[in-house]
Amino acid sequence: MNLKHLTDKTLISETKKLVEQERKFTTTILHHLKEIERRKLFSEYGYSSMVHYAVKEFHYSESSAVRRIQAARMLADLPELEEKINDGSLTLSGISQAAGFFQREDIKEPEQKKEILEQIEGLTARDTERKLFELGKEPVLPPEFSRPVSATYTQVKMNVCDETLRLMENARQILGEYKFCDSYMEKLSKEALENINRKKYKLTDKGRETETTGRTPTNSQQRELYERGEGVCEKCGSLFKVQKDHRHPYALGGKTETSNLRLLCFHCNQRARIRAKL
Repeated sequence: MNLKHLTDKTLISETKKLVEQERKFTTTILHHLKEIERRKLFSEYGYSSMVHYAVKEFHYSESSAVRRIQAARMLADLPELEEKINDGSLTLSGISQAAGFFQREDIKEPEQKKEILEQIEGLTARDTERKLFELGKEPVLPPEFSRPVSATYTQVKMNVCDETLRLMENARQILGEYKFCDSYMEKLSKEALENINRKKYKLTDKGRETETTGRTPTNSQQRELYERGEGVCEKCGSLFKVQKDHRHPYALGGKTETSNLRLLCFHCNQRARIRAKL
């Protein structure tokens, strides 16, 4: 596109109009993202999360997807934000920063969120960060991240409290490792995962059978579910909040029989509920 023929005044004027249109398109997209997530439609297409779906299907970068999804969720709680986004007083970046702040400070009340959002209106990303630091009660910790450092290794940076560090140190000594390293974390993670699965799927209760009581599977049914699916969601392969689910819903007469049971992650289970109109 060649715009050399435009006068300075026309170029500025048309750009302003386009920016206004862009903001309105942005809020329209946020409403669509919000409804897709409400219906858990990303699960229908085999994705374990809304972010993964937005990255793969809409070709957003991960950070762009996160900003939009956080803003869409905020818009669901505070509909009045739409006007602020449309007039440019609040940006997706600012809303995303505020969303992280609300989570860190455990702020849930809509009125309190509105008061804080009003204080970051019109601020740059850096000034927004400074303002949120001022308003915060919890200590501000360095950012956590993971990034690939080779074809097979990823660097992970995280913040842990003293008690967690003490437990990690005790586990390191018990496992016979001399330092915090990949082999230590692999052993620790395997032990933790095996212990979680043993408890969740009754893998140590082979001699203690239980009777089916309503929708709850017996111990042997839970063990069979785990062995059949290795503890992952049958639909998308996710491990996120995997739950036991009735293929034909229990509320609609489905029986608690092994053939009618499956493992679904939280999101796929919610999507199944929506499809069944429960």
